[in-house]
Amino acid sequence: MTDPEKKNEGDDLVQLWVPKKHLTSMYAHVARLEEESVKTEDQVEREVELTTEDIEEGGMAAVELRDRVWSEKPELLKRLYLESPFGMLRVLNYLADNTHRWVPASELHAAIEPGRTSKRSPFGAFARRVQGRYKIPVWPFGTDAGQMDPPELAYRMGEKVATQINSYRKDV
Repeated sequence: MTDPEKKNEGDDLVQLWVPKKHLTSMYAHVARLEEESVKTEDQVEREVELTTEDIEEGGMAAVELRDRVWSEKPELLKRLYLESPFGMLRVLNYLADNTHRWVPASELHAAIEPGRTSKRSPFGAFARRVQGRYKIPVWPFGTDAGQMDPPELAYRMGEKVATQINSYRKDV
């Protein structure tokens, strides 16, 4: 008797006709894809260990922490970028272009959708995706409410993450 929970080996395979002269290249390509798949799954399974104080810390310390965490996981950062919807890509791009300063929330919202009247933010779905899919408890940029006068939530991305984000732009 077979276990219905177990997937039969080979169930996910398909037959592919390849000219003999390209067969070894095809094998090499499939091997690279398998290797990348295993690396990505291993990285997602390893959670980043951060304390509550680390996660709640604001200011430049938050930016530096997030810069370190995400720059150590370039494959996940690239996936996060490439899998982001258009509105979130605009957020990431804008922050990557402004690493030298804190960007007020009002400016960021105006930049991602000029003339927009809705205050709906792309951050809710983004936060769930970062924690659920990528298993990292912090965003790739810092937030702080004490950086602006008058007080307003502001965002800032670190240099390492911004450099990586800028290199991914050509892939979109």
